[in-house]
This record gives sequence, structure tokens and C-alpha cells, in this order.
Amino acid sequence: MKRGLVLGGDRFKGELVRVQTFRPLDDEAVADADYRKQNPKQKVFLGKLNGYQNETIHLTLDTKPKPVDVSIPMALVTKANV
Repeated sequence: MKRGLVLGGDRFKGELVRVQTFRPLDDEAVADADYRKQNPKQKVFLGKLNGYQNETIHLTLDTKPKPVDVSIPMALVTKANV
């Protein structure tokens, strides 16, 4: 099934998006280990869309003290909003 973020391609790149997954992400999907330890059960992600590549959504979460990069496989996505 094709989804809006996929069909839009680079049209939504740089936009603020909300992505919901049906389970928390694995350790390799979150670039910052400290952020992952603080949010082990997170399933809703709000951040800037960096792109879509190889069936994966790439986001930058605007967190304090520094932004965190997240890669979300499309197989885990239940809902995504721009």
C-alpha cells in the first residue's frame, strides 16, 4: 500500500511530520543511545522529515539539548501526518 509520504517524495522534505508506530523502535533506529534510554516505549515521533529512502522514513526530532536522528521502517508505521 502506498502512503502519502511515499507518494509525495521530496515534496514534504523539511516539513514537520508526526509518525506513529505500532511498537517502539529498535536501538539501531535511534542515533542517540541516551535518548533511547530516556524514551524506551516511544511510539509517536514528531520531527522534521529528512527524506524517505529504502522503505525507511528519516526524521530529526527537535529535542533538548540536541536534535536526534531517527530512522523508522515503513513496516512499523501505522499513521503519518504532515
